[in-house]
Amino acid sequence: MSGRTVWSLGPELSLALRAQFTDQRSVGDDRLTGTAFDTWVGGAKAILRYAGAALILAVSTTSAGADIRSPFGTYPGYVSLIDRDFNRAGEDAWLIGLAYDFGRLGVTGLSAFCNFAQGTGARDPATGEL
Repeated sequence: MSGRTVWSLGPELSLALRAQFTDQRSVGDDRLTGTAFDTWVGGAKAILRYAGAALILAVSTTSAGADIRSPFGTYPGYVSLIDRDFNRAGEDAWLIGLAYDFGRLGVTGLSAFCNFAQGTGARDPATGEL
């Protein structure tokens, strides 16, 4: 489930707010993990755009019940990077990023971005320990 709102704040200035929530649980024979599990993750993201540049801020929190699983693809969370997903049980995470679309400078199709994210509080779902 997700939601999105965008406000135009000026000729080249806009603010977008987004929210997402995922509920995940085992059913039936528990074939994914072999045991029953129940977890969720919620997140929010703000994108401030001006003249081809964007400032991105995002947060997420995952239930302490279990890690979010992605057995058939990647984790679609707002605070997800190439090498880390920040979707472990009990984990709270934040992200800050900058992006730029060079189309304004005549280089159509070229864009660049840089993101930094950090997560804290991840727990072993079986023992509850950090």
